[in-house]
Amino acid sequence: SFTVDANGTAPLAYQWQKDGVNINGSTATTLNLTNVQLGDSGTYRVVVKNSVGDAGSRTAKLFVLSRPAVIEEPKDIAFLTGRTGNIYANAGGSKPLKFEWFRNGTSLGTTTSNKWTLRKMNATDHDGTYSVKVTNPVGEITSPDFTVSVLEPVKVTGHPVHAGIISGQVGSLTVTATGGGTLAYQWIK
Repeated sequence: SFTVDANGTAPLAYQWQKDGVNINGSTATTLNLTNVQLGDSGTYRVVVKNSVGDAGSRTAKLFVLSRPAVIEEPKDIAFLTGRTGNIYANAGGSKPLKFEWFRNGTSLGTTTSNKWTLRKMNATDHDGTYSVKVTNPVGEITSPDFTVSVLEPVKVTGHPVHAGIISGQVGSLTVTATGGGTLAYQWIK
């Protein structure tokens, strides 16, 4: 609420304004604001009148702040060993926002950026369950957990060898490979 003290010859009449426009029904010494929303942000003042004139108050700004919110939940992601990669938090709310990043429940650090960079990744140091806590002056929220996996690139460890197969007989070629994740094979003739 906003309140004004005024003096002068009675009776005094009050008219509150937001951004220079009269607010209907706001004609008391106090302007009460209920169920305040972001659209209520602005500049407020009151004009006080009596039989000999009027006077406007100084303006007062109303800043409506919003709590942080996770706009899009982080998703599970995989990176290749030895590479650099980023994880992101898509969050909103009144600024300034701070982001505290966690791996397996342990804080990695706090930034003012919605991005956390993982460098020279390896499974031992970077695989895990991650989350991010977003804070601002009026609240905090923690994202749902998401998984970061560091995978070894595919490497063929056993190549197929030349084969001779008698016409009409069954034969096969074999390959072995290693790497992270689920390996898929596609033979090409």
